[in-house]
Amino acid sequence: MADCGVSLVLDRIDDLLTNEAKYVRYEEVVQAQAELRRIQCFLIDADADIIQDGSRAIKEFVDIMRDIAYDLENVVETFVCKVKSSRRRRSGSILNILPRFSLILNERIALHQLQSEIETFKKKISSLTSSLQTLGIKAITLEGEGSSSGDELRRSHSPVVEEDFVGLTRNVDDLVEKLVTGDKNLRVVSIVGMGGVGKTTLAQKVYQHTDVQRYFDCFAWVRVSDYDRPKKYYKDVLAEILIKLISSEREQKQIVNVGEDLVYRLQDLQRWKKCLVILDDVWTTDLLDGLRPAFPNTRTRTKILITTRREDVAFYMDPHGLIYHHELLSQAESRELLQKKTFPDSEVPKIFVVPFMKMLETSRGLPLAIIVLGGILSRKETLREWNMLANFPIYSEIKARKLYHLWMAEGIISDKDAVGSETMIDVAERYLGELAQRCLVQVLVKKHSRTRRFKSCQLHDLMRELCLEKATEENFLQVIDNFSREDYSSTRKIRRLAIYYDDEIQTHLLLRKKIARHVRSVLYFPRSSWSYWNKRLDFSDLKLLRILELEGFDFVEEDIPKAIGKLALLRYLSLRDCRIKKLPSSIGSLRCLLILDLRVRHVDSMYMPNVLREMENLRHLYLPTFTTGLNNLQLDGLSKLETLVNFDCSIFDVKDLFKLRNLRLLKATLSGNATAIKDLVEGITPENRLLSLSLGIHDCSFCSEEDLTLLRKLLGCSQLYKLEISGQISALPEDRHFCQNLTKLTLCLSKLEDDPMPIVEKLSLRKLTLSVDAFLGKEMVCSAGGFSSAR
Repeated sequence: MADCGVSLVLDRIDDLLTNEAKYVRYEEVVQAQAELRRIQCFLIDADADIIQDGSRAIKEFVDIMRDIAYDLENVVETFVCKVKSSRRRRSGSILNILPRFSLILNERIALHQLQSEIETFKKKISSLTSSLQTLGIKAITLEGEGSSSGDELRRSHSPVVEEDFVGLTRNVDDLVEKLVTGDKNLRVVSIVGMGGVGKTTLAQKVYQHTDVQRYFDCFAWVRVSDYDRPKKYYKDVLAEILIKLISSEREQKQIVNVGEDLVYRLQDLQRWKKCLVILDDVWTTDLLDGLRPAFPNTRTRTKILITTRREDVAFYMDPHGLIYHHELLSQAESRELLQKKTFPDSEVPKIFVVPFMKMLETSRGLPLAIIVLGGILSRKETLREWNMLANFPIYSEIKARKLYHLWMAEGIISDKDAVGSETMIDVAERYLGELAQRCLVQVLVKKHSRTRRFKSCQLHDLMRELCLEKATEENFLQVIDNFSREDYSSTRKIRRLAIYYDDEIQTHLLLRKKIARHVRSVLYFPRSSWSYWNKRLDFSDLKLLRILELEGFDFVEEDIPKAIGKLALLRYLSLRDCRIKKLPSSIGSLRCLLILDLRVRHVDSMYMPNVLREMENLRHLYLPTFTTGLNNLQLDGLSKLETLVNFDCSIFDVKDLFKLRNLRLLKATLSGNATAIKDLVEGITPENRLLSLSLGIHDCSFCSEEDLTLLRKLLGCSQLYKLEISGQISALPEDRHFCQNLTKLTLCLSKLEDDPMPIVEKLSLRKLTLSVDAFLGKEMVCSAGGFSSAR
């Protein structure tokens, strides 16, 4: 949708107004928020016109409005950062009158600049929206109970019918017969199928059928997915349905401008008219609760046609309705559709037959995939281009946690999306689950996890192509495979970059100020695991950067520039697999940082300044796996921290962990320090929010009765899901001492003399590793009923 980017920006500013109230409660910021809602109101209606006639002028308008929204967000967030920094310095140190006056003056200058820029934006928006009359677009608002002046409705549009309708004529006739001459008691017909299978296209054909048009008196087509928001928006949907069912412009305006009892009007209308209501792309049941009263079971001849990906949604609307499962195309139908999209006026040329058939197999009978593929192929003119396209990349996994982190950094999810005690990670996993349920992505579940959390996800080849095409069209993302001029010759603002590099790169794209000053996200991907970028980086023009991933960089000869600390808006920083000798102390200035990944490659030594505690908003911290050069680091200032990976008691004080009141996931290493183990066990109390604990214990022995008592207490921690012990154990504790959540157990150098199997086979393990000298006896025996939980 055209307003998607603006919605994200609005959510971000809403969060700022909520979470940073004492810094942003300026009239100018509230004005900025109001202007964004105004933009969103126009874009929703403009989006309908793009779908309707594909007007270039409307598309250009949408592009400009989206850019204004992003720029407005940049201005507001930059202002908030300046004010927070100024007040922190004023309150955090003893300043004499002159420096304190200077900080106050700087804040006033920042406010004046904000006022000036917002006025400029308002003039731009007014000029653009006033020109919309020539394009036939105007924003319609619904006022009344449960709505605000910002609630928007679309103008009435007829659905666009897919021209190349292949293999479904019989299905159309069958559905038309059910609606027109079938069972009189049948109220709801639902078309159910996976995304891209052609549900909407089938519904469009039914809607346009002459028998349907002749039988019903009035019609309403509503794309419900546009309203999949909180329940209070059901009135918007009811109003849109009523507006489309009545023909009088005067009555339509009365509904919009005055507001009426929508349920009563709809019920009354159905008593004397036969109505067909199409609810397209229904994703959830939330809105259906609000719609039901308007469509009573008796005294009406109304029929409702639903398209949805979920059978439970169809059943929820009417348990006695007809559910029609829309299936994939056959091989012959798939070929016919692909040929129409690729060569509309001719047969497939012989030279292209082989790659044509090869790519036809990848579509798997999915109409959307075939249509996207046909559009791509129609622009390829040579056999070489076809063969390159037919060698689609193999499915690559996207790590779920990394995806969640990127969503957080982009502002796609926030704290306000949480339900109950959910964290943002929980919200992200819920969203990914919904995408999988709707067949947009494929998910892989962690094999050895009792919680069955998602490990990674994948995109179908053609879905990936569709996403990239849409991202390019909306200027959401630019992918760069090399550094030739054509990659960045566009005059449009580039906001997100994905850059693939290798050892032969000689120049650096971001040296160009024209590009760098608008960039919000930069992700680098090495072409091989041994590729390193060892050119000097320049961060001076990346002032709006939110996401920076420098995977595989070599900072041994050239240190990370101190200027990285000036990226005031940065929320995500990953240095994973980089080679680093020294981290600049300036990274402590990254106060907006939510995710920091320091899982770098091992070098002889690495200096890390004690500045982590200053990153007050940090939620997820991944530390290096080695300790050389890391000393006396403190974490006590990280009150919002939820994830801590590679915590080592030789660097940190275990007691600091219990100052992290929001910690949910902890992966720690405890080496040769029984006191640290004791402190950890005693510190885990019901007051802690810790849910998952992974421990690696090295160079420790559990031989005395005191040691074994400590081990039993550790094994009883309900949060413990993974345990590695490297050290002698005189006797393995009985199975009753092990917590049920422990699913991974590794024993090394345990020197057990008694067979451990009678104990471990009764546990809830999904993975057991017995390494070097774990068992010194002669025989281990697994019983027939052992390890039942792993089956």
